Amino acid sequence: MYIWAIFLKLHAINDEYLYEIVANFRNQKTPAINFDYQRGRLEISGIRSMPEIATNFYRPVINWLREYAQAPATGSTVLSLKLEYFNTGSGKCLVEMFKILDQLAAEGHPVYLKWFYEEDDEDMLQSADDIEILLKNITLERIPYQDPA
Repeated sequence: MYIWAIFLKLHAINDEYLYEIVANFRNQKTPAINFDYQRGRLEISGIRSMPEIATNFYRPVINWLREYAQAPATGSTVLSLKLEYFNTGSGKCLVEMFKILDQLAAEGHPVYLKWFYEEDDEDMLQSADDIEILLKNITLERIPYQDPA
């Protein structure tokens, strides 16, 4: 069982309620998640995403993303994804998130997906290619990096 904490903050800005999720997961099986509503920045990063029950892990994030899509930040939305591995359950949840963002982009809000992958990781690069087929309105940028080890 993994240990995690989600902090949901409710802000009143310009008479609108804005949600911000900051989640810190302290396990090698789950990523860190940081969503900044005001800047329109979403980040999912870590070594891997393979929680025991991916839907339980990602459900609060997906729900927040649905709320965000109703009143997105001014400007563009950027999702940065930097994982070395994700399992099938996590992949399904990520696709659900991408579809929410793709619909947001279809409605005229610019959305960018930054897909970070180790430069020699053909599997993660192929996953980006597979995801890009599903996305009709999001700009996907593949960003290779070198493992510092």
